[in-house]
Amino acid sequence: VRLTVILDCCHSGTALDLPYKINAGLDSLVEVKKKLPHQTKPPSSGDVVMLSGCRDTQTSADAGVGLAGNTQASGAMTTAFKVTVAKHKTISFHDMITGVRNFLKTQGFKQEPQLSSE
Repeated sequence: VRLTVILDCCHSGTALDLPYKINAGLDSLVEVKKKLPHQTKPPSSGDVVMLSGCRDTQTSADAGVGLAGNTQASGAMTTAFKVTVAKHKTISFHDMITGVRNFLKTQGFKQEPQLSSE
């Protein structure tokens, strides 16, 4: 069973308190950080992955009408996710987080979406 959680809200970087945090830079460099054993809960019986809108210390911005075809205001990370997934029907989590971050950066947003897993 896989649970994929997408949170496009402020201060959401570690919302699910998952043990692995994946840092994927814009230069395709990937770093995986694991919490220390005393900091983690027992794992669930499923596969849990979370994409958050920003770091814990950041806020998630709104994307205005017209950005990427939006007919209504929506979350900037949600818009970036929609655009990235529409371009690549099958995509790895690494390529997805990199694409989302690239979109946000080119559009002038400062937030850095986070990817974490169990």
